Amino acid sequence: MIEEQIEELDRLRGAINNFFNSTILILKEKGFVDIQVTITEQKELIDQITAISKRQLKRIKTQASGTKNSTLYLNIMNESKNLLLFTVNLIKAQRDFMIFDKNQRTPSTPKEVIEKD
Repeated sequence: MIEEQIEELDRLRGAINNFFNSTILILKEKGFVDIQVTITEQKELIDQITAISKRQLKRIKTQASGTKNSTLYLNIMNESKNLLLFTVNLIKAQRDFMIFDKNQRTPSTPKEVIEKD
């Protein structure tokens, strides 16, 4: 890998690590009020991944990076993006299951008004 790729991956790794730390906190504390912040973080990370992928494509055009290296790098970017998308979907599903379970256990109380994303 070239130095530029290593730096990009390192920055992305740190940002994704922070994203997962906040996600774990949301799940542990069942604080789904902050889910919009997580969705915003996810969108920012996906934008960052898109920018990194575009820079890699430019490197391919200028032949600054080899074919195997580029394929691996772009696959890492794609899988990172998928991981972020699936994580937010799982958080939303967990939130919906908890709300459903809460409503099933207390049918005599009025249902909460829930904002859907």
